[in-house]
Amino acid sequence: MELNEILNRLVELLPEVDSVIEVPRTNRNNQYIPCVGTANEPTFVRTFMQSWNDNYPDELPDIIIENRSRDCPQGSLEVHYNLEEFDGATADVAFSTNSSPFDDEVEWLIEFKKIEFVGDTGGKNLHQEVSVAKLFSPFLSHTRGVLHDMNRITQHPLGRRKAVIIYAFSLDHQLITHAESHPRRREQIHPDRTIDRGNQLRRLMRNLEDEPFSLVPMLTPFEGMCEHLNHELGERIHHQFDGLQNHPFYVQGDFVAWEIK
Repeated sequence: MELNEILNRLVELLPEVDSVIEVPRTNRNNQYIPCVGTANEPTFVRTFMQSWNDNYPDELPDIIIENRSRDCPQGSLEVHYNLEEFDGATADVAFSTNSSPFDDEVEWLIEFKKIEFVGDTGGKNLHQEVSVAKLFSPFLSHTRGVLHDMNRITQHPLGRRKAVIIYAFSLDHQLITHAESHPRRREQIHPDRTIDRGNQLRRLMRNLEDEPFSLVPMLTPFEGMCEHLNHELGERIHHQFDGLQNHPFYVQGDFVAWEIK
């Protein structure tokens, strides 16, 4: 299966994933609205792979959607670089499809990276700065961003083909009306904290002079950084999505992927 087909499945199944994904309370006892936008990467990858297997079981023959461990040595998630010790660094997911030409070898090893411009409540915070660092920072061990994942994945012993998929939600002025009328906009994240995500988003966009948050302007500079660091990328594959309904402003965005040669 080609990388473009994998992204097609992501976009197709995203509404289902968004509706069933679970997001537990944080260490600070905050409870965010469960959706793709508030879920961390491992939770998103697990939920997506389960949805894919439930809807198209013939495409992922014999896949085991569990973390790889001594108890589950064939698990497809969190696949360790040290295949014997099950210890240390891991890659997000490894799998083969029904069209794989590689016999018993793993067809795809993929790292996912979420770029988060705005948090669940919609206010200005460190998310904006951190999102840029996760995409561009050349300080690989410090930020553990996209370039860090790309640098690591080339060293993984599994995967005849390797790729990185980044995803981000975009926010613009047109989303304000949707957020201000959404039934979950005032859902509390903590018992002693009230919030209105519609108001928060309106203030944020006004402070930004309605400049949208979007991954798209960052893609060409990112590819330039990859070239500077001698990463050989395949063709950029870019799929947009929209129409999600579970969260006031996590509605639309982008999946972008490159095969790493």
